[in-house]
Amino acid sequence: MKRNYYSPYRSARSTPPAPGLIPGVERVESLVILGVHISNNMTMNNHLDDLMTTCNQSMFALRTLKRAGLDNEAIWRISRATLVAKMLYGSSAWWGFATKSNIDSLEGVLRRATKWSLCPPGGPTVETMVQQADVKLFNKILGDSEHVMYGLLPPVKSITYNLRPRAHNRVLPLKTCTLAKNFIYRMLYT
Repeated sequence: MKRNYYSPYRSARSTPPAPGLIPGVERVESLVILGVHISNNMTMNNHLDDLMTTCNQSMFALRTLKRAGLDNEAIWRISRATLVAKMLYGSSAWWGFATKSNIDSLEGVLRRATKWSLCPPGGPTVETMVQQADVKLFNKILGDSEHVMYGLLPPVKSITYNLRPRAHNRVLPLKTCTLAKNFIYRMLYT
């Protein structure tokens, strides 16, 4: 009889997947939640590959409009409403899990759009726009106790002394590797 034992030298891929907890429900490698692809290993490669495809399609459509004679101001407004909006959609959920190469790819799309005069020159980077959107969302969550994400915030920290103003008055939870990529934890520590 062969024994099953745990070995720290076994790779995660060599172990068979755990049986399904619910009969008839199969395990999947990734799923789409509100337009954001989430994979079982918490990488955003699938989502960002799809995002790059849709951004390139949007840039083709914008270049077609530009060739048809649309002026720069109109192209820039349409670009902001389509291309940039697609890049920023759900960024609070996936930004912390994106790799440096993923972010560089998005920055490359924005640079190409600027080079082709589809976006105004000297505009903000993707990272800057994401950070602005994150701060705006976090402030909405902090200020509205009825917000759907308000319950995810840690408790209020009671401070009996007067120090410099902080970005929030919440208890800082223990920072772990995976949780540090989460939106709430990223915002609490910035």
